[in-house]
Amino acid sequence: MRVSVLAVGLGLFSLAGAACGHDDPPPVVPTTTTTTTTPPPTVVTTPPPPVTSSPPPPAAGGPCTAIAAAAGDAAGPVLDQMAKTDARGMTADGGAFAGQCGEGQVIEQTFNATPGKCYTVFASGLGLSQVDITAMTVSPSPMIPSVTVAQSNTTGPNATIGGGGNCVKYTLPIGGPFKIQVKATHGSGVLVARVYSK
Repeated sequence: MRVSVLAVGLGLFSLAGAACGHDDPPPVVPTTTTTTTTPPPTVVTTPPPPVTSSPPPPAAGGPCTAIAAAAGDAAGPVLDQMAKTDARGMTADGGAFAGQCGEGQVIEQTFNATPGKCYTVFASGLGLSQVDITAMTVSPSPMIPSVTVAQSNTTGPNATIGGGGNCVKYTLPIGGPFKIQVKATHGSGVLVARVYSK
């Protein structure tokens, strides 16, 4: 009976030893964490365009740049020659007026029309491909609009109102102010004009 108890005790001891894990535990594999960082985006700056010192081109319309009266007078003979062939018997009514014009700009002159007189206007442009003339009343008040009396219907750099013996007659019984407006319709250059009457 003693032998069997001892045998049982030794058997339990050997089982207990096997259960306690005399076997080696599995190896521990170390883990490494790799952190990657994304670089910030590259910002490319474009420098502003260079500033130029040249003035902007003149806006279309508006008055031409005035030039010296002597320059207008120097163009007078050209206009006088036009009058000799297209306004016979008429004489200059005031001096020539002129300007350095961009496309769409105008030169103007106001004069007092005389009852019974007949008027012709000549204009010529150097560097211009189309010149147009308008004759209009001068309004005595902002509330009363100006009235267009005559317009040129010529093409090219020379324009005429009342040419070819068809001068515009002033028929009112009293004199009044009129405005001649000459437009550099196409092109840019020097524009000159003069009023003739008889």
